[in-house]
Amino acid sequence: MNHTSYKWRSDIGRAAYAEGKAEGEAKGWAKAILLVLEARGLTTSEHVRQRITKCTDIDQLAIWARRAATADSTEYLLICSAENEPDTPQGREHTAKCKARGLATATLAVSESRGIDIPAGLRQYLMECTDPDLQQTWLIRAVSVEHAKELFA
Repeated sequence: MNHTSYKWRSDIGRAAYAEGKAEGEAKGWAKAILLVLEARGLTTSEHVRQRITKCTDIDQLAIWARRAATADSTEYLLICSAENEPDTPQGREHTAKCKARGLATATLAVSESRGIDIPAGLRQYLMECTDPDLQQTWLIRAVSVEHAKELFA
């Protein structure tokens, strides 16, 4: 009987089969990435090799495979991970966090330029917030408030 036509009867069997299939797919992607890098004459450090071969995220491996075809160095693959790809969930989350961080920095700059002292606790709250919409509200308020507490009201 061919393993691809066998119908697993137990949940454990189906789960083990799916896990093995995903692991094999990840290994295949990793091997392909390393072969492309080798064919292009790029030196792959042990660190980069380990990072590629230990990765089990198929989306990340697919991104690395596309980049392997054009990358100037193997380290470029590590810098450009899924969080930097705007069309992935990780990319959208990363973009929102970066936008929020930029707005928080701008809020601090506007507040400081207007002589508004933001205490350490509120400063930390401002910098840790990852909601860009809320950060934008605070930035707009920073232009006209008289006291730091009014920013967060």
